[in-house]
Amino acid sequence: MTDRPSLEVEFARAEVRVSWGHAQRLLAAGVPATALWRPTLVGVLDGTLVVPAGWADWEEDAPGWAEIRDMVQIDPEKPETWQPVYGTCPVLGLEQVEHAVVYGHALQLHRHPLDWIRARGSGACIIDWSCDPRRWIGQAPAITCATPGLARQLQNRMEECARWHRPRITVAQSWRAAA
Repeated sequence: MTDRPSLEVEFARAEVRVSWGHAQRLLAAGVPATALWRPTLVGVLDGTLVVPAGWADWEEDAPGWAEIRDMVQIDPEKPETWQPVYGTCPVLGLEQVEHAVVYGHALQLHRHPLDWIRARGSGACIIDWSCDPRRWIGQAPAITCATPGLARQLQNRMEECARWHRPRITVAQSWRAAA
């Protein structure tokens, strides 16, 4: 058993630490004010802006984060740079992936966490490109990438992972003898 609080509790504490200064930086970076409403998509952990990675529950009766697997440090002035806090979840917007699969619509893929926040958590964002994207977002019937560069990066990574995960296929010895 660990003494560390759950990530849901940790992020709930981080949500209330967003200061007016943090909010101004986010608004100046094009983040809509609705992204700062509860349940929020950003918090402050050890003085740094963080974004939760996990499953959000947007039901009207109890909105919030049903399960948080990681948090991602971001800097609105450097949107191309981010750092997972624990490295336990490579994708933002897992509930959006699930929604795309269940309802058969295209999944919007964003370039970086700040774009994901600007879209108010709609769609997904790969935050750790060492993952196998086929496992995390590959079940969606279609993926719409925000830019041609992102589409190339995703296609290349999916092809690379497909090469890695091809098992060697053999025929059992008993079948060879019977032939």
